[in-house]
Amino acid sequence: MKTTETQAIPVTARTLNPQLLVVDNFLSNPDQVREIALKQHFVQMHSAGLRTKEQFLHLAPYKEEFERLLGCEVINWDDNDANGRFQCCFAENKIPYHSDSQSMAGFFFLPRMRL
Repeated sequence: MKTTETQAIPVTARTLNPQLLVVDNFLSNPDQVREIALKQHFVQMHSAGLRTKEQFLHLAPYKEEFERLLGCEVINWDDNDANGRFQCCFAENKIPYHSDSQSMAGFFFLPRMRL
């Protein structure tokens, strides 16, 4: 079925297996999360840019919200050492987005608010 500029078909995670899911305003407190991130110690790891040594899986019920949005269970939540870390990349870093053995990936952008 084709859509036109004036017609849209609602698509939900329950009706399709999403390849890409973009959610605006996912965080209710992005400025507070950014402040927490900026206070952390970042180190060079096996990734582009820098990552925090500490994981922050406890900040909010992200797993449950991801499951709701994707319409499926998220498995191995605690098994990936990169999960829940803040990462900071700069223009000179290689692009951090990649494909690996994980079946799903996600990230938040935490830009400074500009007026």
